[in-house]
Amino acid sequence: MVITNKIQGDLPVKQDFRVFISHASADKAFAQFIDEVLRARGATLDEIFFTSRIGAIEQSLDERSLSSVIKESITSSNTLIFYMTSKNFLKSEFCLFEGGAGWATRSVSEYLKLNMDFASIPRFLTNGKSEVTLLGSTNTIELTASLHNYIIEGVLNPMIRHLNRGREIAGASPIELFERKDVPSQVELSRLKKTLSDYYDKDIVEHWRVLVEKDLTNYLSTYLS
Repeated sequence: MVITNKIQGDLPVKQDFRVFISHASADKAFAQFIDEVLRARGATLDEIFFTSRIGAIEQSLDERSLSSVIKESITSSNTLIFYMTSKNFLKSEFCLFEGGAGWATRSVSEYLKLNMDFASIPRFLTNGKSEVTLLGSTNTIELTASLHNYIIEGVLNPMIRHLNRGREIAGASPIELFERKDVPSQVELSRLKKTLSDYYDKDIVEHWRVLVEKDLTNYLSTYLS
């Protein structure tokens, strides 16, 4: 409180912690999947900046230009940026603007990514480390155990921890983290008469099926053409 009182006025303390979802419109299904899973967990609309949300009109009612809104959101020290990278991302002026703004204000370890393929990750958003990609070696997309676990530990839980910092400051109830279950060996699975998906989070599976899986064939035919 002493520090807050000293710098209030010209330098107000920002206590709103948000997640910014950067994506190309052609990749909306994957970005929407992240947005809706996070909200199903308890995140509120104002905690997530997502321009493709169905029924959203906030951007249309904002008198500022979209680029100004985006810049303000990204440069906020309390905004965690998530990039859905792809060939579509590279073709989007807004996405590259968002990626450049994030690169200029944060280190590689300070933003999150879900990548369609390695070749489409902008060089300034990766330091050459190993990256998880949605497209497999056979040019298919499947919710594998590795992808499921990455979505939990590399995307959703970091977002929740970030939002919970703001909730702690505000005295609000925290969002519950996702639990990654240990998967038995193939032999044990056979003995138990279970599959890998039995160990997946039910909310993630449902949202993936409804928002992503149903249009994958059309998406891939366009993306790979």
